[in-house]
Amino acid sequence: MHLARLRARDEVLRLAAARKFNEAMHLAARYQLETAVIGAVVLETKAQYERAVLKPVEAATVPVVLEPETWMLMLLAFATWSALRKNVEKQDARFWRGPEDHKQ
Repeated sequence: MHLARLRARDEVLRLAAARKFNEAMHLAARYQLETAVIGAVVLETKAQYERAVLKPVEAATVPVVLEPETWMLMLLAFATWSALRKNVEKQDARFWRGPEDHKQ
């Protein structure tokens, strides 16, 4: 379904560029896309969907892309974990050395 929605998005953009806005809007609505020719509709309850004469999409058909802030947070967490682990390994190495290794 993801590929179908991506292809539909490309077609919507092509139709909009050709100034065929009606066709673009219908195609975007059919695939429930948010584009320049049709905006997003935020519906939260079943009653809201019924009033708008829309049906919710299945969660499995919605592509999930993490926000840049989420990627940065994961990168920062990994870097912190790596630095802490390296520090602990250094301390462990000093602890396990015998007394003769500490003399210089």
